[in-house]
Amino acid sequence: MLFTQFLYNLYLFSNSKMSERLILTVENEVEIETQDDLREGMEDLQLQAAENGVGTLIGARRFQPHGIDVSQIEGVGEIIEDRPQYYDAFRTIFSGHLAQSTHLAYDWILGPFRIFCHANDFEYPLFSSRAALQFLGWSVLQEKGFSWFKKMKPALASLETSLGRSESQIPPTISAGCSAMMRKLAAKKPPPKKCVPFGEPELRTLINAIVWEPKARGQNPSPTEFRALLRIVTYFFTWSRYSDYSLLTEADIEDRGDHIRINFVRTKQDQFYQGTKSYLPLVGGKFCPVTLYRLYAQQFHFNFGPQGSRMKYLNFMVYNCNGIIKPKYHKSLSYGAAMNGMKEILAKYGIRKAYTENSFKAGGVTAYIENGNSLEATMIHGRWRGLQTPLYYLRGTDQYRLNLARNIPKISDAQFEI
Repeated sequence: MLFTQFLYNLYLFSNSKMSERLILTVENEVEIETQDDLREGMEDLQLQAAENGVGTLIGARRFQPHGIDVSQIEGVGEIIEDRPQYYDAFRTIFSGHLAQSTHLAYDWILGPFRIFCHANDFEYPLFSSRAALQFLGWSVLQEKGFSWFKKMKPALASLETSLGRSESQIPPTISAGCSAMMRKLAAKKPPPKKCVPFGEPELRTLINAIVWEPKARGQNPSPTEFRALLRIVTYFFTWSRYSDYSLLTEADIEDRGDHIRINFVRTKQDQFYQGTKSYLPLVGGKFCPVTLYRLYAQQFHFNFGPQGSRMKYLNFMVYNCNGIIKPKYHKSLSYGAAMNGMKEILAKYGIRKAYTENSFKAGGVTAYIENGNSLEATMIHGRWRGLQTPLYYLRGTDQYRLNLARNIPKISDAQFEI
């Protein structure tokens, strides 16, 4: 088949994660017959990054984070110039020294910065302090937003980290200027919207539809739907977040008969990264979280406890084997795929509010406090260090607020007053 320029550009753009201003062009069309031909053709193609009229010819295999080449890393260029055979070795070493999430977080700033440097005759990526400061002024003239100025210095620092710079060229005025702009822009920001709480009725609806209705038909729950449900149940009862849950393996879950203990190996609330623990009590019935965990272990062959594997994730990925969905236990599902899956099952079962990941936590915290528990108890169960955090997730109902109002001291016992 003919691999057109449009499709190839689209494929490269989706995989490069570069700035929207990066234009990729194909030198020639390639006749593709098999996937091996495609892979071989990709290696042979040359890409031209046309940035504001300035192009740099690079090989398809030689893309570097933030648009730099390994020869531009401090100390490496001299070695490669003297010993060219070391090029691939150094490229292998440094190509992944920053996490992909770091590149994605900063490329939306560094892409325009690269274009800005070329357009104003500044060197890139070995930028000067003058280039950084002038870019700050340009950002103000372009009326960039709060997030831009919040990320600007970390983005430039990330570029310097990639270059291995021994001395930073980011002047102190960058921090001062960005802070000043954030203060001005913060006054204009609309107040953040609080998430819609995911309540007990919605949770019961999901548990019935995903687990008990298939069981009544003599079937197992769908692997992808049961996986999403267990994640939601854990959010609701433990008030954890995705980064906590995605690391859980069967070794982190202990079934102790009358309760399940979950060892979160790393959480945002745990400043020393020594692990925090949450507990799910056995309350009985089909909506009991312990019952759901046991069914999950039974269906997917989890061996909870210290004897379990550290490479068998609760939040496993799946693959299609001859039309049958099977777990890929050693890989944890990505955040984006997890959120898409969650939205799909909510829509499928008629739950159509604008729920986010925090909605499940907010629903659990609200139910806990409305059940009569104090803020101190909520703070301890949520593994938080302050009393203000539970209030952030509390979405008190009208009835709950009315019950609080009934405790206002009465100033009169008279039945009728004139």
